[in-house]
Amino acid sequence: MKTILRAALLSLAFLLSPIAQAQSPLFADIKWGSTVEEVKRQLIGKGFKPTATDKDGDLKFEGKLLGETMAGWAMFSNKKLAKVFIVLATPDRRAIDKYNEVRKVLVEKYGDPSDTFKMFRRPYYEGDGYEEQAIRLGKARYSTFWGNGLYVAITDRLAVTITYESDEWGEEGDRRRAKSASAL
Repeated sequence: MKTILRAALLSLAFLLSPIAQAQSPLFADIKWGSTVEEVKRQLIGKGFKPTATDKDGDLKFEGKLLGETMAGWAMFSNKKLAKVFIVLATPDRRAIDKYNEVRKVLVEKYGDPSDTFKMFRRPYYEGDGYEEQAIRLGKARYSTFWGNGLYVAITDRLAVTITYESDEWGEEGDRRRAKSASAL
């Protein structure tokens, strides 16, 4: 019985340790559940500029990230931070390189992803020199997912997006989709 209790306590200590907590994906080290004012303060401290709050209470911000101009949205559920969405305005010819750079930084920080997709449809293929064109036409996809609410992708406009989602976002995202669909 003592062995089981000791093992349970050690497991609990690990789960609460800074090492285990460091693996949770956080943009700019802003904790999930932060208020709008806390998020604004932390964004400013990291060199980003909060610009507007929309009707849902989400906070838009802008700045530079990995040398690129970016726009971001800190999204809230019950006035608590639940999702951060980033768009890097990459020049078309550098979209794949920037995606690879972002992916590398995230792998170094959060470990190996659970899934990576690099898919092409005919007549395009990796290495043909037309990868960006294929992405723009919807005939190629680059995306990487971690199993913890983090993913990075290239859009059909050749922008790189980075998404951080907390466990709270699922319900809030469903609520917003239902509200949006109610007009149909």
